[in-house]
Amino acid sequence: MDGERLEHPDKWAGETFGTTELGDLRRTDRLVKMATAIAENPSSSLPESMHNWAETLAAYRFLDNEAVTHEQIMTPHWRITRQEAMQRSPFACPGLK
Repeated sequence: MDGERLEHPDKWAGETFGTTELGDLRRTDRLVKMATAIAENPSSSLPESMHNWAETLAAYRFLDNEAVTHEQIMTPHWRITRQEAMQRSPFACPGLK
C-alpha cells in the first residue's frame, strides 16, 4: 500500500470497498463511509468513529442487516491485500529470507 492512501483514509476506503456488491448502492456507500471513519482512528470504538448518534445507528443497522455478510465486506480487502503481497518480494523486507 502506498503512503498516499495511508494518508487519505477516504481514498483508501473508496478504492478498497467502493465496488463491493451488497445488493444496493446505498449499502456500498455506507460501507465506504464506515471504513473511512474507522481508518481515521482505528483504535476507537464504533460509536467514537462514527462521530454522532445518527451515524452510529446507521452503522449498527448496516452490520445487523441479514443481506450483508462478513464475507461480502471483507472479500475486497482480502483481494487487495493478496494482490499487494504478491507484488512484493520477501527479500524486499529486512529480516525475511
